[in-house]
Formats: sequence, C-alpha cells, structure tokens
Amino acid sequence: MARLQRDEAGRLRGVSDAEIHPILDRGGNPFTVKRAGDAEALEKLPDGSFLVAFEQVHRLARYAGPEPWRSRGEPQVAPREISRQPANGGIESMARLPDGRIILISETDERAAGMLRAWIGSAGTWRDAMYRRRGDYRPVDVKALANGDLLVLERAFNLLGGFASRLVLVPATAVRPGGVLDGRDLAELGPPLISDNFEGLAVERAPDGGTFIFLLSDDNRVALQRTLLLQFRLIP
Repeated sequence: MARLQRDEAGRLRGVSDAEIHPILDRGGNPFTVKRAGDAEALEKLPDGSFLVAFEQVHRLARYAGPEPWRSRGEPQVAPREISRQPANGGIESMARLPDGRIILISETDERAAGMLRAWIGSAGTWRDAMYRRRGDYRPVDVKALANGDLLVLERAFNLLGGFASRLVLVPATAVRPGGVLDGRDLAELGPPLISDNFEGLAVERAPDGGTFIFLLSDDNRVALQRTLLLQFRLIP
C-alpha cells in the first residue's frame, strides 16, 4: 500500500506513505510456508474487498473489511481445473470485467499448442475460454478497460537476453465463454530499453479520458533484479 506522487501533468514522480503487510491465511495468521501463501494476482472488487489468486496451492480467496490487507482469507469457489495447474505456472492473470464477471488466465497450462487455459465467470459458475500464446511470452497479469477490452501483460525470459515484457490489447468482442482471447501488441519492453521481471499490472482513468497504465516488477530478493514501478498513458 502506498500513495502515488504526481506532478501537475500527471506524470509519476514517486511514492510515499508505503506500508507492507503480510498476507494472512484462513485463521488470520501470516503464512509460514511459502508455497501456501504464493499470491500471484489481485483484483479490487466494488465493495472494497480484494480477490486474490494463489499459485502452487492453487485457489482463490477474498479479503474483506475496512482494511482488507489485515483480514483473513475467505475461500472462494474457483474452477475445478485450477487445482491441476502446474505448480509454478498457474493463475497469474486475473481481472474483473465491467459486467462484474472475473477472468482467469493460466501462465503455462496449455489445452493445445499455443492455447492457454482461461475461465470467465463468478462464484460457482465458470466457463472455459482460451488465451492465444505467441512466441516465448507468457501472460502474467491482466486488467479490463472501461470498454471491456483486456490489457494483458506478458513476460519472456532467456539466459542471454534476460527479461522482456509486452502489453497486448484483447478486444471486448473476444472476451466470451468458449472464445479465444487473441490480441494485438501495444508495446514491448526489453534491452536496450528498461527491462526487469515485470509481473504486476494496474490501470486508472486519466483526467483527459485516456488510461494510465502501471507496471510493477518483482525483484524476488535477488541482487540482479529490481523493484520498479512504471507509469504509461494510453492515449484516448
């Protein structure tokens, strides 16, 4: 949790009042086993609660109350298939659609070559969909725009080139049960441009009607990686 600092033009200048809280289990205690508390995706719901997708021990949990980051996790009904996701390649992408439904995209579970598993629904009603994977990139986060389009953050890694990131725009017309989520590239970040382990995505309406896009990297507590917050603006 932190407060963004911007200049008069809306450009990001820094953050302040940052707080870090441990994520809590069903009993209201911090996780003591890393694989049990491997939270990979977060979505804020209209009532102020947080929906969190966990990897390794694959599941969904809701954190409610006036300070959700201090509350215990309430298990939520998830697609049955997510329990069979690869241990370190499950649900890293989750978003709330404008109509209230939730979309989940697997990072590595392929139904067919180049087709990753996805689900659209809510509560106990989930329907299958697919996400088209291209090249070495994998989806690591997703957010819905006001018009129903999806903005997907993808990540690639190799030992020679390091990390690369890509933003893909999926049209709202493709976001439907049984459909294929297939989009076009908006931007790509990789050497010699700034690059790191970007796997967090957020969007915010800009005063001019455009959209602020935020990318967050995870340093994994590794000296060669950094925690970076970048802000872009999608022109209306």
